Amino acid sequence: MEQPLIAGGGWTTAWRERRVGTGRLLAAHIVYRHPGDLSRTTELAVAEVARTLAEDPDDLVRSHRAWWHRYYQRSLLSVPDKRLQHFYWIQLYKAACATRADGPSMSEWGPWYPETGGSWTAVWWNLNVQIATWLIQGSNHLELDSVTSTFRDFEKNLPLSVPPEYQDGDTYALAHPSDWLLRPGAKTVGIPGTSTKTDNNGNLIWAMHNIWLSYRHTMDIRIVRDVLYPILAKAVNFYDHFLYEGGDGKLHLPLTRSPEWADAEDCTYDLSLLRWGCATLLDCLRILRTDHPAPGAGARSWTAWWPTPAMPPGS
Repeated sequence: MEQPLIAGGGWTTAWRERRVGTGRLLAAHIVYRHPGDLSRTTELAVAEVARTLAEDPDDLVRSHRAWWHRYYQRSLLSVPDKRLQHFYWIQLYKAACATRADGPSMSEWGPWYPETGGSWTAVWWNLNVQIATWLIQGSNHLELDSVTSTFRDFEKNLPLSVPPEYQDGDTYALAHPSDWLLRPGAKTVGIPGTSTKTDNNGNLIWAMHNIWLSYRHTMDIRIVRDVLYPILAKAVNFYDHFLYEGGDGKLHLPLTRSPEWADAEDCTYDLSLLRWGCATLLDCLRILRTDHPAPGAGARSWTAWWPTPAMPPGS
């Protein structure tokens, strides 16, 4: 079944069934390409179905079960409350069904869809991706870290979420929902202190905290060098456009919004993320053993006004 997209490319779902003893074996595969040729999408989907059906189904089942056995053995948790323990295992199962480090970030529903309505197939960055993927580090499953790989591969699209008047090449933001390539929908993150303000301002810094957790669990300096540091610096730069010094000699933010809660000046949500972001940038400099300032004009915020680094909670 082919489904072309108006913007080019499209989806193809291919499936075929064959008899295996007294039973039936169904193989199905979906391929998406944009941009791209829909005929090529169909060719790839059909070929994958044929490859699967050419294999011994018992071998496929064995390899699949072996993967799951290895997966769970890295995640042992035993607590007296068995209901809580079962909940933990269920979450691990769902996470492994929903994402991979070399695949897209987890969408709102993952691979599951409601029978009627509410099928939010985009990627929600105002808390959903962040909290849905917290368990992968502590459970020893960095092979599911699609957040770090997504920002590594699609950083180039982050300026698209910045309001046009602030797209200076040194500022990043992240609107929600986005697609799996980090491209925003119809709206940017909006401008604090104006009628266009949204609850999107802190999305990108919060996502960087997930990447910081991956660094802390692996101590892989490439995560800091190639993903966290360059992106976090430009995410902090977004706030630098709007910080102002008040009569009390302290920095303040105009009206922003705490996601799904309320509007406020000096919103705790934004200030907490900004403080963490600035402190973590200073940590990054020490990790990278450099005193070179972050790219962009916003470097003044975190090098001058937040001189004392602090580790984020849970690190």
